[in-house]
Amino acid sequence: MPGAVHGGRVQEAARRLNLPLEKIADFSANINPLGQPEGLREVLVSAMDSIGHYPEIGAESLTAALAKSADLPLSAVVAGSGSTPLIYQLARLLRPKKAVVVAPAFAEYGAALTLAGCPVEYCRCAEEDDFLFLPAKARALLATKPDCVILANPANPTGQLVPPETMELLLTASGIGDGFRLVIDEAFMDFCLEKRSVEPLLRERPKAIVLKSLTKIFAVPGLRLGYLASGDGALTDAFRENAEPWSINTLAQAAGLYFLTLRDFLAQTPSYTADLRQRLLAGVAPYLTAFPSAANFIMGRLQKGAKRPLIDHLFERGILIRDLDGMPGLADGYLRLAVRPPDQINRLLEALKEFYA
Repeated sequence: MPGAVHGGRVQEAARRLNLPLEKIADFSANINPLGQPEGLREVLVSAMDSIGHYPEIGAESLTAALAKSADLPLSAVVAGSGSTPLIYQLARLLRPKKAVVVAPAFAEYGAALTLAGCPVEYCRCAEEDDFLFLPAKARALLATKPDCVILANPANPTGQLVPPETMELLLTASGIGDGFRLVIDEAFMDFCLEKRSVEPLLRERPKAIVLKSLTKIFAVPGLRLGYLASGDGALTDAFRENAEPWSINTLAQAAGLYFLTLRDFLAQTPSYTADLRQRLLAGVAPYLTAFPSAANFIMGRLQKGAKRPLIDHLFERGILIRDLDGMPGLADGYLRLAVRPPDQINRLLEALKEFYA
């Protein structure tokens, strides 16, 4: 993991604080505040009967179910042990000569490209634009003639959705002439009230590649489950030919098949998340200047004082937040807070009041 820093380090926090995991309020990892769906434990217990056997070599049953759920041909979908391994495999397969990452950005895009021996450039969205990836910025990026563009929609860590005009510019340009690979990480799209997924367009946009995560929306990051979708059959064939066997374990596959039946859970998540996001924004407003977000997290700067004393104060009370110093394309000084359940938000706000008293 070359130089990458991540949130969600609850085991380390629990050890250092001598607390059980359930006493840690983790605002550093962007997980569904609804928690895990009912019935999951029973599914996993039932699947235990099968762990005496190898799982499917290529997660064939899960892949077929994912393709059906996305209304895509089976050939368009590749299941993976979380979206991050797929990012690394994609970098190895594409090996672009000029890759541009739209930033601020998840650190693993650049790390994966670097490990594959590819130079990385960043297209930095501006704070004065609330970090929106505006059409003018996209046109400037396209003028540099990349052969691969990577972005997240909504963006992480800002939570901003890519404007439709910007996305259409990129999709159209990717298909002109030799075009370029357009990689869109939609790990947090399921949390958004306004759905702007490119997945339904993949049949007609073969240069576009969509990455999806199942572990964030269903609050199971420990299971590691995601998938890649593309209308380019040669690319997905290459994924399967170069994939490690048994990369998705039996329990994760059983969970994934169950998740795809939970339409009501998916339907209630965006509005629940939006309500809690507004509650969080209102509560931290006296202390944090936050930017607009459509996702299950917010990003901002402290209005006064240094970050480290606050981070330490919260940590001592079993509350983790995400320090974004070192995030690609972002200056130092920013924090990210995940949307958490009401009791944890109250706990955070009480700790903030205590710190600033």
